[in-house]
Amino acid sequence: MITYRRLTDKDFPRLYHATLAAFSDYTVPYQPTQESLQRMFLINGVSFGLSVGAFDGDEMIGFAVNAVGVWRGRRTVYNSGTGIVPNCRRQGISRKMFDFILPILREDNIEQYLLEVISENEPAVRLYQSLGFEISRRLLVYKKQDAVFVGENENKKLTIKEIEMPDWKLFESFKTYRPSWQNSADAIKRSIADETIIKTFLGLYLSGELVGYAVVFHTSGNIPQIAVAEKHRRKNIGGALLNALQKQTEKPLRVSNVDAQATGVSAFLEANGFSLLTTQYEMLLKL
Repeated sequence: MITYRRLTDKDFPRLYHATLAAFSDYTVPYQPTQESLQRMFLINGVSFGLSVGAFDGDEMIGFAVNAVGVWRGRRTVYNSGTGIVPNCRRQGISRKMFDFILPILREDNIEQYLLEVISENEPAVRLYQSLGFEISRRLLVYKKQDAVFVGENENKKLTIKEIEMPDWKLFESFKTYRPSWQNSADAIKRSIADETIIKTFLGLYLSGELVGYAVVFHTSGNIPQIAVAEKHRRKNIGGALLNALQKQTEKPLRVSNVDAQATGVSAFLEANGFSLLTTQYEMLLKL
């Protein structure tokens, strides 16, 4: 008999093994280490008490791991990962997990539920739509095929150096689109609290003025935020920032969840050796 209950911290070992099984045949390969999964949960702000697991006896066969925070001014739960082990799919387990957890979220005064889903995963998209989720935007995931550089900086007025105290208000003025949950300022701030999550903030300075910035996680090569002030775009200076980021990690650089409407960002990445890895839908359910 399959049972459903909230998760606790003690469930992490079973959750980890269920994650490996659930994503073993995923469209985008995902086989994290225990440490990287824990880091992702910390960055996202996961709350096990607002998450649900499906169990066959003591074995976890499904999960919906949720984070909690504020999104666009509303108390929000963000789905940090939903999966069903392969031999237990097509039994309605995902729907039953949501049927279990949604009343709990409403009782906890959660105002909305946010998630992302690979756009090619049509069964999952249909499930979420049947639950009342609506597509809010399309997101693009880019990755460089190799950890290569794009050319040296020849602009003598241009310098790049590490930023020790991020100026989030100034950074906000550089952005062309709202970052996704796991790339938000709140998520990056959560990562700062953990010294094991090695990251670097780099500033792009033109004649001493900060005109761009970026953040890179060393272990994954992921760039949660990168932006150049509007008046300094399309001047061939962003590539120097990418070079400096690549020097921080041996992994090929990756930029996740670029808003599809931010065509200038996509053009910049593609011109600097990035290729489209996959697309996602950001979906939202008002509770």
